[in-house]
This record gives sequence, C-alpha cells and structure tokens, in this order.
Amino acid sequence: MIASISLLFAVSLASLCVVAEIPSSEMSALRNLYVSTNGDQWTNRAGWMSSSGPCTISWYGVGCSGDRVTNLALPNNNLNGPINKDIGNLTAIVLLDLSRNGLTGNIPTSLGDYQLPRALFTINLSHNQLDGVIPLELAYLPVNYLDLSHNAFVGIPSNFADSLVELYISNNRIQGSISGLGNVGSLSNARIIDFSNNDILGGLPARASWSNLRQLNAGNNPRMGISTFTAFSSASQLTSLDLHKTGLSAPFPASLVTSCPNLQTLDVSQNRISGTLPSTIASYTSLRSLNVSSNLLTGLLPSQLGGPALDSFDASYNQLHGTIPASFSANTSSSYNIRCNYFCAPVPAWCANAQCSLCGVDTQSICQSSSVSLASTSSTTSSSTSSADQAASTSSVPGFTPFRTTTTTGFSFKGSGNSLRLNVGLFIVVTVILLA
Repeated sequence: MIASISLLFAVSLASLCVVAEIPSSEMSALRNLYVSTNGDQWTNRAGWMSSSGPCTISWYGVGCSGDRVTNLALPNNNLNGPINKDIGNLTAIVLLDLSRNGLTGNIPTSLGDYQLPRALFTINLSHNQLDGVIPLELAYLPVNYLDLSHNAFVGIPSNFADSLVELYISNNRIQGSISGLGNVGSLSNARIIDFSNNDILGGLPARASWSNLRQLNAGNNPRMGISTFTAFSSASQLTSLDLHKTGLSAPFPASLVTSCPNLQTLDVSQNRISGTLPSTIASYTSLRSLNVSSNLLTGLLPSQLGGPALDSFDASYNQLHGTIPASFSANTSSSYNIRCNYFCAPVPAWCANAQCSLCGVDTQSICQSSSVSLASTSSTTSSSTSSADQAASTSSVPGFTPFRTTTTTGFSFKGSGNSLRLNVGLFIVVTVILLA
C-alpha cells in the first residue's frame, strides 16, 4: 500500500515537472541572450543558467505562465552586446523590457516573425545603443506600447500597426520623411506619438488621422519644414502639442481653438511663425501652457490673454508691441515671459525686469504710433475688442530691428540714444585733449 502511494506521488511530481519545463527553443533563447549580453557582468543574474528552467525556479526578470515564458524584464541591468536572433522563439511573451542597458547592433527581425504566434503587448528597448533601421517586422507586431527612444536608429518603416497606442522613437538619428505614417490605418488608434530630437524632413504626414491622438511631440527636428496646421484639423482629443524648432512657418491659426478644443500645452517656439497672435487664443479655456517665443510675431497681445487658466506663457524674442494687457495681472502665480519685444512703458508692477525687459530697442515712435490704436481698443466694448486688437496688431512697425542682447535691468534703447551717447563721448574726448 505504501509502495503504491509512493509510486503515485512520484508520478504526480514528475508530471508537475514536465508541465513546468519550458520548450527547449525558449530555454535556448534565454541562455543565448545571457551569453550574447555578457551575463556574468549583469547587475542581477539570480537563477540564470541553472539546470532548472525559469518556470521551475525563479530566474531574475523572467515571468512564466504554466510552462511558457511570458515576461522578460531586465531594465537597467548592465546587459551589453547584441540581442541574439533566437529571442524570436519566445513566442508566448507579452512583455519585453530590456531598456537602459548597453545593447548594440540591429533589432533581430525574428522578433517580429509573422509566421510565429505573437502575444506581445509591450516592447521597451529604450536607452540603449541599438542602430540601423527599425525593422518592418517589428512595426507590424500587434503591440500596444513600443518604446525605441534614445538609441541610434537612422530609419523607420513605412507603416506601423494600427494596434499601437503609444509610440516613442525620440532621440535617435532618424533621417528622411515620415510620410508613411499617414498611410490608411497606420497609427489610427495612437494616443501618444513622440518622434522628437531626430532629423526628419518633409513635414507631418498629410493623410494621418489624429482623431484619437492625445499627445504629439515632434520638437527639435529643425529641417522638418512644417508649413501648415491642417494635420490637426480633426485632432479634437489632442491635449499636448510640441512643434518647437521644426521649421514651422505657418501663421498661427485662429481655428486652432475649435479644431483642438482640449489642448492644454502648446509649444511652437524657435520657429518662423509670422503675423499676429489671433484674438481667439484668449478664449482657450483649457490652455495651461503656451510657448511662442523666438518667432517673428508682430502686433499686439490679445487684450484678454493671460487669464487665471494660463499658468505659463512665453512670447519672448518676438516683435510684439503696444501695451501689456491688464489681464496678465489677474493671476500672479503664473509664469509669464514677454521680454525682448517692443512693449511700451510703463511696465506693470507685477512684471519683473527679467520677464519684461527690452533688448536694446527704441520704443518711442512705436508707442506713439500705437497710442491711437490702443486708445481706440480700450474705449470699445468687450464685443468688439477682438476686432480692434486684430486691426491694431496688423499696423506696420516701421524702422525697428531687434538688438538681441539680453539685459536684465529695465529698458535699454537703441537708435537716437546711440547717437546721443556717441556725441557725448566725442565731446568728452575733445575736452580732455584741449585741457591737456
């Protein structure tokens, strides 16, 4: 009887071991990853390379479901070297996180082998030294989260799976056009897209559907050459838009309020935007941060801009003129930077010199030429304020070129003041010579 029970227990234990033993192809993939990435130098390598598989005993960073490897998470663990190609044999894996290591070389195309079943949901290979072109096989994987940022990739595929919800390919060396992202179905469900800090050319995809997009970061692609905002005409869910330093030359659209009514953060700084800020921008109730600095904007600031909802506003280094709207003093806790423009004295009491100082420009005739418009604007009713602002802002500002030298002490002037200083200097020199 006892012998029968012992035999039954042994058979049951053997069955459990069989169930917990992973396929040999998966075991080989893990062992080869350890070898190719210098596993003996990993920060944590507990359990690895033991005779028992990771679904029998614990291997650091490996998760299982039954006898299959479903998670491989080794972030910031000092992996150095290439990713072995048979990592594609982990066909049941749901999460792959090898971020913040020293991985080199190309991403193996086997990772996206369409002939093998895939359950991948999240891939994070960011902050490594991977290079080459992002393989098309990887882009077609039905993943929801793909982070390949902070590597050295030079190209992207012509399409991405419509299953992607978040895509991060920023801080690489990607060159050329991204027009393929506009293909029908590509990224149609994406909520966050970040391809900032690359060398992308040719503007935004013309056919892209941004109806589900919440955040788009395309900043610091100086040769991108965006010439229109029409790509965002249907981006009603957009909350954050960063187009700084993208060669943007389109006028600031008055329709942005209606096409992107939920926008909270907008950065279009360091571009070539000309014309005026539309008065409709003041009616943006959702906007919390607006940066239009270092552009070619002219005219007046909209009279109602700067209400309590706007926490941060930067319009420095433009050619704006006139008076600073009184609405800016409504929220003293906000951060405003309107320095290096052509605003007229007196500077409001709330405005620190560093935020509102001029950069060596003569404002006298500007303020004189604006006084009629400003008086007209202030005397109109609130219903006509926007029209008056727009009309005044389109008036020409003759004869003034910004002198882009930063000063932090009040107003400094250029023009007649320079001549005056020159004449005084010559007088002093002549006087000293005669006295000698």
